Amino acid sequence: MPIETREFYDHNMRTELDIIAQTDYAVRQGEARGEARGKAEGKAEVAKAMLKNGLPVEMVMSCTGLSKKEVEALKN
Repeated sequence: MPIETREFYDHNMRTELDIIAQTDYAVRQGEARGEARGKAEGKAEVAKAMLKNGLPVEMVMSCTGLSKKEVEALKN
């Protein structure tokens, strides 16, 4: 194989591997964001249910890990 052809091939392979790595990274980042969003939404749902059942804000904070400001915002 001529050297120019080999260099062209190597360059294209490196480019393709870079694209694959970037895509993989983007997918992992998206999954992490989705997971975090899901956890936050789940905490909010639990907190709303606790408030609806008359539990005090402090207990909701303790059980969900939400701040007082976050719990108060869910009351409205």
